[in-house]
This record gives sequence, structure tokens and C-alpha cells, in this order.
Amino acid sequence: MKPGFFITRLVIASLVTTSCLVAPLRSRTSIASAAPGPIKSESQYRGEASRYDAAVRAIGGIITTKIDTSEDLKAAVTIVERERPNLKFFRSKQVVLALGNSTFSSAVKRKMPTREAATTLITSFTADRNKVSTIGGIDDLRSQLKSSADADAAVLRRASEKLKTAAAKFKSAKILNRDSEHQFSKANFTSLEETSTYTPLPELTTILVIVYFAIVLIGVASYGAAVAGNASSEEGRDAVAECQERADNNYARCAANAGFFERVVCVTVLLAEQALCLASPDSVK
Repeated sequence: MKPGFFITRLVIASLVTTSCLVAPLRSRTSIASAAPGPIKSESQYRGEASRYDAAVRAIGGIITTKIDTSEDLKAAVTIVERERPNLKFFRSKQVVLALGNSTFSSAVKRKMPTREAATTLITSFTADRNKVSTIGGIDDLRSQLKSSADADAAVLRRASEKLKTAAAKFKSAKILNRDSEHQFSKANFTSLEETSTYTPLPELTTILVIVYFAIVLIGVASYGAAVAGNASSEEGRDAVAECQERADNNYARCAANAGFFERVVCVTVLLAEQALCLASPDSVK
């Protein structure tokens, strides 16, 4: 494992954990033509959303947990590593939030008075997802999804900062083992003052992927799976999902054959990058 790799990752962590969440939640418009295939069921979305929420809660617990011993630090790292696979279900949570937004869901149902109307609507949106922005209640839904994403990003960012601070304390107290000590000396864990003022966000761009799948699920719930015959499958990827995959792959490379201290570095960066994915997906490479 090259020392320079960890220095690079720590620089990213320092920048990410102190960044303002100033970029809008958005999805790319170039993914509308995925091959037809099975859509996840509502129960699958809800199950995945539940797993995502449980992961964020568990990681959030690190923020208020005392990390006074090396065992405490190991326990915190274990929590992140255990919950890491469930962070990819962010979009499922957002879809479930869309389904639960009464203004939006009512507007969708008004456009689906019959099975035929529902089939036509879904077919139209499958061909051009930009059309989902014509659904009533879209602005209210955007605001709700944005607030939820901001809250989750803040939890991940603060947990990352807590692990950085804890690792710095262990270094000064020489609690980390000797094998980890030389790596720590090459990494700057200096805690930077967290920004308390956020730049106002610009108007949110369209949330095509999330809204599209919510519309399909509402149609299926009302008239059965037949209305979704030509709906595009889950193969379509949005910017946040792609960013989360990059962050997860970065962690996998970082943690491969890593010792304990190196894993602390990897976990710290993972949380920081996952937080940034919810705010500025193109910032994580």
C-alpha cells in the first residue's frame, strides 16, 4: 500500500468534510433509453429504503459516541464497514419519499383515471423522462428530497469528522500500535473549523430518475403490472448513484490489505465522499 495513496485520500477527506453542501441533487437526462426490463416492486424499494435509513442512523451514532480507547475506534470502524453496502440504497429512500408525498402522488393519480391513461402516461415518460416535470407537486417534492439529502449528507460528514478527530487524539496519546504509527505521521488529520454558513442553493434541476420510478410504481399499484410493460428498467443510472459507486470503489481499493490505521483512513474518506455524493456528485472521482 503506497503511503502517497493515503495522503491523497486524507486531503480529499479534509476538503470534503469542510465543504458547503451547495450543489443541487440532480440526475442526468441522458439515461432515458434503458432497455425494457423488470421494475423493482414497491416492497423492494421500501425494504431497501429501510436498510439505507438504518445505515445512516447507525453511522450517525458515531457522532455522539465516546471514542476513548482503541477498541472504541475499532468498533466505530466496524459500524461503517458493516453499513457500507446499504448506503447505495439512497435512491430507494428518495423513491419512497416521492410515493409518500401526497401532493405529488395525488397529481399523478389524477393523470391516471383509467388503466389506458396510466399505460399511455408511463409509455410517454419512458420515451422522454423530461416530461415528468409536468406533474403537479413537483416543486414541493424537489424541496422534500433536497432537505432529506442534506440531512443525510450532514450525518455522514459529521461522522467522518468525528473519526478524524478521534484518530488525531489516539496519535497524540500514542494509543495506535507501532505498525500504524508511521502511516499516521504521513497523514494530516488537523481538524479544520466546520463551516457554519451555507451558500443558498440554486434552483434544483430535474429529478427525473426518482420521479419516473415513483410514477411507474403508482401506476402499478393502481392498475397492476401490465401498465408498466415498456417501462425502462433499473439499468438507468443517475449522477448520485454513479458517484456513490465511485466512492465505494475508492474505499475498496484503499482498504485492500490495509492495517487498522489504514482502515481508519479509508473509512474516514468513504464517509466524506458519500456525503459529497449527495451534494456535488461530480466532485468525487
